[in-house]
Amino acid sequence: MQPAADAIAPQTLDQALVLLAQRDAELAALRAAQQDWVYAVSHDLRAPLRHVLAFAPMVEELLQSSNPGADDLTEARSFLQTMDQSAQRMAAMFDGLLALSRAARQPLQLQAVNLQQLRRSVEESLQPQARIEWSLPDECPGFQADVPLLLQALDAALSNAIKFTSTTTTAQIKV
Repeated sequence: MQPAADAIAPQTLDQALVLLAQRDAELAALRAAQQDWVYAVSHDLRAPLRHVLAFAPMVEELLQSSNPGADDLTEARSFLQTMDQSAQRMAAMFDGLLALSRAARQPLQLQAVNLQQLRRSVEESLQPQARIEWSLPDECPGFQADVPLLLQALDAALSNAIKFTSTTTTAQIKV
């Protein structure tokens, strides 16, 4: 009986070179995707940080006066509110990164998914945000997924979609 490593070992040098070239291409694609992701995350984190860094000196300038007026105090409060909202948005982004990191370290718990039940779960979590019109096929093919992770991904994607289509009265989701 052959060891397992020999069973998958390439038979010829040519096969080994083809396999190596395939792995190099996969690694290059993963590296490119990682660089794109890091760029996107750093870009998204810079916006709230820019708010905090830009508004702090403006608040300080408004309050440096020995007797700031009511308008100065109102403007300073507005700047502080913007800084607070930006810091909260950045904290939420970091929380998302931590959740992604935790999810990536846990083994998937695959189970059969009922699309109708999944829809109800997602709809319950999104209900306070918007009215949703669902269009699901009468018969859905069965599939398996890690349900908590799938719910988390759907909740994030659909919340984002609802946020950026807030001008419509009813969100339409078709599967």
